[in-house]
This record gives sequence, structure tokens and C-alpha cells, in this order.
Amino acid sequence: MTRLRHAGVERITVRLDKGFFSEAMVRLLQRLRVDFVLKVPDHAYVRRALGPWRASEKAAGYWTASGTLFGSTLRSVEHREADAPTPAHVAHVLTNREDWHALTAWRTYLAGTLVEQRIKELYQLGFGATAIDDLGGNALLAR
Repeated sequence: MTRLRHAGVERITVRLDKGFFSEAMVRLLQRLRVDFVLKVPDHAYVRRALGPWRASEKAAGYWTASGTLFGSTLRSVEHREADAPTPAHVAHVLTNREDWHALTAWRTYLAGTLVEQRIKELYQLGFGATAIDDLGGNALLAR
């Protein structure tokens, strides 16, 4: 982060999957003063931190709820199929961006999944044992 700040980058956004979810990680991100979107497991204590669910005005079939966890904003989205007894999908993300609606936070998190998919595809093509730890250098080796 220090190198980015010295290079003049003022706003940094970090995306983390649920493997990084912990209070210690959230506190570290807060201390680093970076924007973050962190996927949160669907635990009972997470659901208890949420306020009431409301039908989304932005997307039919979606319901959203918000709350606070570890001093950050918890945003949750449920996709509900018509006449289904339980939601088809539920997702929680934690962010320090209070201006983000739940759907915005979730879509921001999802934007990174494309990158993860491309990395998995590269490993399937045999790029798992590159010679150096530099994306530019590895691109040269791939040619």
C-alpha cells in the first residue's frame, strides 16, 4: 500500500473472498484506509446483525438488508424465486463504503470473479509453474 500511496494513488479498493473473513482482517483494512468489499459467510451471527429485508426497487426478485459488523457496513442480497419456500441464493458482503447499496456492493464483489475464472483457466493450460513472480515476465514466457 505504501508504494501505491507514494505513487499518488489516493483511492484503493480491495476485494477479498470469504477465506479472509475475520475481525482482525477488517480492522487491518480499516487501519490501511483502503476501500474494501469482503465476502462474508452465511453464519447465524451475521444474519442477526442485519436489519429487516426489503424488496429491491432496482432488481425484481431480489431482497436486500443492511447492518453493521466490526465497525463496517454489512450488505446482504437474497434472490427469491416466486413461490419458493426459501431464498434461491443469499450473499453477504462487508464494506466500508457506506454509499454503496447492497446490490452495488455485491456486483462490485462479483466483478472480481471474472479475474479468478481467467486465472483458473490459465492453470488448466499449464501456467501453474511459471518461472518468475512477475506478471509481465510470465506474459513473456507464455509467448
